[in-house]
Order: sequence, then structure tokens, then C-alpha cells
Amino acid sequence: MTWFWTITFILSLLFLLPVPGRIIKKYTNFGLVGGFLVGLLVLFSLVNIFKVWSFPRYDFLTIAGFPLLLALTWLPLEIFFAWAFTQEGQWSLATLLGLPIITTIYHYYLLQRGLVIYHNWNLAYTLLMSLIIHIVLHFYLTSQVKT
Repeated sequence: MTWFWTITFILSLLFLLPVPGRIIKKYTNFGLVGGFLVGLLVLFSLVNIFKVWSFPRYDFLTIAGFPLLLALTWLPLEIFFAWAFTQEGQWSLATLLGLPIITTIYHYYLLQRGLVIYHNWNLAYTLLMSLIIHIVLHFYLTSQVKT
């Protein structure tokens, strides 16, 4: 058993430090849906349906072959994404590209440590999938800001 996923979740909470409390409250539902639920869907489908990812080391909160806390890690990250996207200037482009790049670098680390195994999958697919997810979230946020 590893505590890696627990530590990862705790560290993801650091992304909330620059975000004002009222903004965290405003985007909590976005984080739940766009972060946690999308994370669950991605992890469940890639591990159990498509079988292109596997997690050989289990955490104390492992369900359906993947660490639940990994999905929960996306909640604060997507709250940060929503906050950074709505800031003026280049933050939105940097955030749109930055999170997929950080995700891919993180996956490289996971692969090197043996915490995730790819089967007929590679880091380019991870980058593309994360970019597509964040473009969709970007369009959702854009529609909410304009209304």
C-alpha cells in the first residue's frame, strides 16, 4: 500500500491558496463536476473499459482498480483552473495549456515510479486528452462568463 495518492491530494489543495474564499465557494460545483466527476469517468473508463492504464500499487481508498484520491485531486485543480481562467490577461491561455502540460509531466513521473502503467497508451495521448478536456471546460466557463 502507498500513501502517494493521499499526499498528492493534500498537495493539490495548495492550488487553492491564491484563490479567494468567495471564488472557491463560487466554483466548488464546477470543481466537483469538471474535476472530481470527470476524473472518475476518465479513470474508470481508461482502467476498466479501455484497459490502457493500470495502477499496480494500492492506496487505502482504491476503487475499481484506481485510487479514488487521484480523482478527488482534480477538484481543487479545476477550481484553480476556473479562477485563473477568469483572470485578466494571459492567465487563461497559460492555464488552458499549463494544466495539460503539468498533467503530462506528472504522468511521466508516475510512469518512472511505477505508480501507473500504460498499455497501448503514451504521454502524447495523455496530453491530448487533458487538452481536450480543458478546452471543453474552457468553453463551458466562457459561456458562463458571458451570461
